[in-house]
Amino acid sequence: KHFLDSSEKELFLLGEHGFLFEVDGWTLSLAISYDSYYSEHAKTMALSGAQVYLILGAFIKAGYNKIDSNYFSERALENQIYIVISNFIGEHSGMTFSGNSSIYAPDGVLLVSGYQESGISIGLLEKSKLLNNQDTIPVSADDIIIELIGE
Repeated sequence: KHFLDSSEKELFLLGEHGFLFEVDGWTLSLAISYDSYYSEHAKTMALSGAQVYLILGAFIKAGYNKIDSNYFSERALENQIYIVISNFIGEHSGMTFSGNSSIYAPDGVLLVSGYQESGISIGLLEKSKLLNNQDTIPVSADDIIIELIGE
């Protein structure tokens, strides 16, 4: 974890660096719940080579709930990576968790959503989508500026 909410600060220490690992030729990174609220976390992992950003979440239904917005779609698009969210569903310690485990493609399209149901969701990740997006969508302000001035 790189970002801690107020209740976590008493229980956890901050991680010193991101975590990348490979599975079947894919480079994956890990975000634990609150990490994913910070766009710079996903950006850092993408710039470090992540093709898939895995989020292990415990997002609650009440309050600040990005899982129900376009937030993760935007993270996928701006970083040109897959976003895979595994989110707790149900109740625990007086809190109700939102579920909505999902997979977003590098173009921001929602591929799979578990909505409010427990279970296993399966989605197909295609490297061709990832590579196509990396070739066509600027990944930084510098890339956009270069495109605008024609260099």
